[in-house]
Amino acid sequence: MRVQSVVAVGLPLLISAILLFLFRDYRTDDTYIYLQFARNLAEGGGFSFVSGEPTFGATSWLWTILLSAGVRLGLTPFLAAKLCGLLAALGAILAVHACARLLFRSERTAVFAASAWALQAWNVRWSFSGLETPLMVLFLVLSWHWTILEDREGRRPWRSGIGWALATLVRPEAIGLLILAGFRKLWLVTSCRRARPLDLLFLLLPSFLAVGTVAIWAIQTFGNPLPNSIVAKNIGGGWSATWAIFLFGSKIILATDVICLAWLLFALAFWGIGRKRGGGRAALDSFISSEWFVPGVWSVVVFLLYALTHSVIVSRYLVPGSLVVLLGGLAAAETWDARRNSEGGAPEISPRRLRHLVPATFLLFAAQNLIVLFLVILPHTREFPRDLDRSIGSIAGWLRENTPAGTTVGAIDIGLLAYESERVVVDLYGLVNPEFVPLRRNLHIKDFVRQFGFAPLAHPDYLVDRQLEPNRLMGEVYPDVRLEPILHREVKALGIRRSSRYVFTLYRLHWDDVAS
Repeated sequence: MRVQSVVAVGLPLLISAILLFLFRDYRTDDTYIYLQFARNLAEGGGFSFVSGEPTFGATSWLWTILLSAGVRLGLTPFLAAKLCGLLAALGAILAVHACARLLFRSERTAVFAASAWALQAWNVRWSFSGLETPLMVLFLVLSWHWTILEDREGRRPWRSGIGWALATLVRPEAIGLLILAGFRKLWLVTSCRRARPLDLLFLLLPSFLAVGTVAIWAIQTFGNPLPNSIVAKNIGGGWSATWAIFLFGSKIILATDVICLAWLLFALAFWGIGRKRGGGRAALDSFISSEWFVPGVWSVVVFLLYALTHSVIVSRYLVPGSLVVLLGGLAAAETWDARRNSEGGAPEISPRRLRHLVPATFLLFAAQNLIVLFLVILPHTREFPRDLDRSIGSIAGWLRENTPAGTTVGAIDIGLLAYESERVVVDLYGLVNPEFVPLRRNLHIKDFVRQFGFAPLAHPDYLVDRQLEPNRLMGEVYPDVRLEPILHREVKALGIRRSSRYVFTLYRLHWDDVAS
């Protein structure tokens, strides 16, 4: 039994470690944004992108703090990000296995669940990118696991409350998890009589202390409790934008999770959400008190909010929800294998069917994800870091060697540029400098740069423009500034979706006719 337990845990960890090794050099420009914040914080420059200028430009407060702690311990920012990502990713595998053992009737299904998560293509891509994705998954699963244990064993829910709070400090949209957990506990106290009134206090008090403390600090430091990205990544538009974002997000999910999503929709269609004999109130009680309520409802609501608020969707934002789809799909497959005994007792597992249906679901899931991983994701992630170094990295090197300290550079791709150039980078997109967001509200970012929409607020010494062709701004007429092209560098693709060739052009800006 002990050997079987080691294999059950070790197999998913081994799969994860092998696949993560393939992404050991992967990083994105967003990675360097965190590295810049972490380095400044560790060196005494405060929570800032430009040392000494506080801004809530890093989406994940907790991830920034962890990376900064790693730097203070002597690690390079890049190594700190990779190490934290690796530990969080492997910890998430263990947490998925532990949570699955509670959710599923069979230990074998729990092993399949953890192994499937180790193979999930988007999870593999982002877990070793130096970004906060694996930490968000870890706290989501740990909190879910603790919630189940607290419900079943009658424990005080302080651990799950802290877990939901930590998830909120990793990703701001996770505040929905905390709200849903509080609502569910209140329902259990007042409606179902399945929880004690003090349980609500034990759940929410430590949560609000943790989140509230950070929020108060953010208000005092930045004048705003929320990260700038919440507003900056809103692309605007009407229902057409909502529909486009919904379709794009759906494609991301279907690319990796189609088999589990199909099982989940099948289960909802045939068994219903919280369906229970005895009328609508009994069904509602069953639905809200379900162990799936908090992560399930949150995953759907967050996805819809991305579309309704016209927020930019990146595949890593949907990774936590993909885990819920995976576990839900496997639960539906396992339930289909269950049969009631002759006395009407609890569902039991048919070993003969389990040998076929759940493993078949796992194999189909694994096949889809390995195809996406090796044919789509891995070729891009191997080439992109080199492209990043040859393009933005090259421009950053030129700036570091040919300009004095304090030189200002306007750009929309700011991470590597600031990290390597060690110059003052002005974020025209608005993540770090939110004052630009109102100016570009009705403009695409490329038009905002082309029209020098940032000029009322900033006159940078240099400008880095990203477009399909080099020197595109030289065809424009600007009465208040003269542009001098310095160099341009090409990148083959900015992402899997944006596979076109792009060119970064560096201009020196001569604000000759503008009063200082």
